Amino acid sequence: MADSPGTDPRSSNPDHACQTDRELFVATAARLAGEVFDFHERWALESGTPLEVLVRRTPMLDEEIRELKDEIERTAAEFDEPAMAEEAADVLFVALGHMEQLGTVGLAGMEAVTAKNITKTTKSHFKHPETGKVTRIGRNDSADPQTEFRS
Repeated sequence: MADSPGTDPRSSNPDHACQTDRELFVATAARLAGEVFDFHERWALESGTPLEVLVRRTPMLDEEIRELKDEIERTAAEFDEPAMAEEAADVLFVALGHMEQLGTVGLAGMEAVTAKNITKTTKSHFKHPETGKVTRIGRNDSADPQTEFRS
């Protein structure tokens, strides 16, 4: 994990001292997901059909994305990495809230995306040199170096 000096949670919490980067990341993400669930229960947030839930919640996600974008677009002199990280976490919190509110449909969606990404390998995909996005080899709209020179 990329950290600024002094921001590693292992340095301030002895429970995290022996965790690998992966363990710490997964545990922290799980804690955030647990709080999303508790937050929704605490505030008795209602659900509806999947479409109704997403229509109602998407403006919240849009707002959080705008706030993250504002942090990212600050000048170098104004850049605040912890504030950017908190805005990114707000996006994640609301996105996880979408999934929690979708119930079993949300769980199925998360499982499908997890399964899809597990299957991506260097034999089927490549990391796009400009965007960094992992893209299927042979996709017509990709700048796949392996397909540009094929006849």
